[in-house]
Amino acid sequence: MTKQIATAGEPVNYTLNITNTGNTADVIDITTTGDVAATLSQSTVSLSAGASAEVTMTVDTAALSTAGDYAVMVTATSQGDTTQTAEATTTTTLLPVTPAYGVKFEGDSERAGSTVDVLSGVSYTVTVTNTGNMDDTIVLSSSAEIGIEGSVRGTFTAAGSQGEPSGQLEVVLAPGTSAEVLFTAAGDAFTKPGEYTIEVTATSQNDRTKTAMLTITTTITPVPSDVNADGMVNILDLVKVANQFGEVGDSLVSDVTMDGVVNILDLVKVANQFGKTQVEIVTEN
Repeated sequence: MTKQIATAGEPVNYTLNITNTGNTADVIDITTTGDVAATLSQSTVSLSAGASAEVTMTVDTAALSTAGDYAVMVTATSQGDTTQTAEATTTTTLLPVTPAYGVKFEGDSERAGSTVDVLSGVSYTVTVTNTGNMDDTIVLSSSAEIGIEGSVRGTFTAAGSQGEPSGQLEVVLAPGTSAEVLFTAAGDAFTKPGEYTIEVTATSQNDRTKTAMLTITTTITPVPSDVNADGMVNILDLVKVANQFGEVGDSLVSDVTMDGVVNILDLVKVANQFGKTQVEIVTEN
């Protein structure tokens, strides 16, 4: 078979039958030239008089992007008499590629993290992959939790980049390749402790119906002296400590010093940070 049809990236194999038509044993050299790269299973064959051997030639279409016919000429040359040659030409017809676009996030579709540092937030490494068969620009964006008492928003930074984080990021990817991106969920000076969920979305610019989504849940943990977890150390926290004063045990919410007992040390700790917000306390430390 000297003609075959293929799509880009699909290897095409041709079986070549080499025959020694002479009356003595010979070594036959096989070479290729043509419009596209081709490899041989072997470049020489040793044959007795009248004997034949099969050699496989593989045409590499991975680097081709234009539909059309690609010819490769195969030449067999006798080492015993280099004037004795034979030639054959193969033609590989490359079909037009139908563009297909797709995108996905690698790993779990849900991520979670926690911090007491509201302003710095939590950073997550996410990996986005172009699952299509064409180069594509993937746009990363995110939702936000916005409220009167503070917000949590997301920003993106390309892995290894020294640039400023941004609320949206474009990543250019070849088919089947991936990129790591740093996503940071952080609050503001008014953000209260609690659990905040943000949806991260990757969208193909060439086919915006192709998207992938990642759910990221970030917990802002209160500082120990903010006993009632409202983002501010105030009289309510002192009252809470006073109500549990003298209690002994693990995980007592009013055990600010975390020494297993609610005592004067806890009251002092709350008093020392009285009137301060969580952001102020974290920044001081």
